[in-house]
Amino acid sequence: MSKISKLAAGLAILLVALSAFAQNNNAPTENRPQAGQQGLPTIDEVMDKATRAVGGRENLDNIKTLRSLMAMEVMGAKISIESLWSRKGGRYSKTESDFGNIEMGSDGKNAWMVMPGAGYSLLQGDEANQVDGQASIIMGMLDPKVSRERMDRIEVVGREEFKGRQCIKVYFEPKDSEGHGHMFYDEADGLPKGVRQTENSPMGQQTSTIELSDWKTIEGVLFFHQLRIESPSMPGGALQMKITEIEINKVQESAFELPQAVKALVEDAAKKKAANEDEGNNGGAPEIKFEDLPEELRNQTRTMLDQLKSQGKSRIDMMLPAFEQQLASMAEGSEKQVLKYVIQELRKVE
Repeated sequence: MSKISKLAAGLAILLVALSAFAQNNNAPTENRPQAGQQGLPTIDEVMDKATRAVGGRENLDNIKTLRSLMAMEVMGAKISIESLWSRKGGRYSKTESDFGNIEMGSDGKNAWMVMPGAGYSLLQGDEANQVDGQASIIMGMLDPKVSRERMDRIEVVGREEFKGRQCIKVYFEPKDSEGHGHMFYDEADGLPKGVRQTENSPMGQQTSTIELSDWKTIEGVLFFHQLRIESPSMPGGALQMKITEIEINKVQESAFELPQAVKALVEDAAKKKAANEDEGNNGGAPEIKFEDLPEELRNQTRTMLDQLKSQGKSRIDMMLPAFEQQLASMAEGSEKQVLKYVIQELRKVE
């Protein structure tokens, strides 16, 4: 594959991943809140009851940091995931398995990852969101306040039986994740019972279900200790995760500091971004014209740019940092000129 083909493929993959944000505005009608519902509690009432059910607002707010350890088995391989969460925004997750260890983290601003056989790398967009999602899985499911902060839209839509319990069904659209879905709260005791979420994937629309169970009280807060995830993408269609350890307020904030190698990457990225900006709009450099591009790359570039522009300004603003980071690592040549032109034109979108 030529360098320009790799560049085009990389841009296309990023486009597909980020285009999923648009799907929140295209959720099927039957999944949207229905007007005229009678006898349903308000979303505030559901959240207040859920808060009381797991231990109350005061006990939840007392959780400043959380450490958890999860265990599971996938296709005969044992996997453990240690996660650290801070209310101040720090996140850390370490996955250990026979295939090697993967570490991900964030200081609340910069997300990073290190994989077997590879060095540290900075994460952007959906990849950065995965760091938050994995480290926040317990608090995001347990604490209604944390859950609501992550949603662009959340509303009671009806009643439905979920895993054998009559539940209040709550429709949601996340801020920083693709798709839409429903949360289910036990109508009797208020506990969150699980989530059903629909997402678009390269294999088409898929629905995943998470069931919460095995509730135990720790320091006044009722925690679930088992998750069952049912999804077409899971080996065998389902995955059982057991939470074997939970520790409250034993993690120091220093645990979320960026590793030295990541700090160096952040500093390097900032320098390269500034240099690219000086080289582009802010440095007085002449604008790249479409006719300046190699003739054999013009049609490909035009198609690629049209697709990117169709995503709208908000998603373009999310894509630009990743493009600028890629630009900084490229050698001079026609491929770099194409990416410079793409960035230049995306910056003009209003």
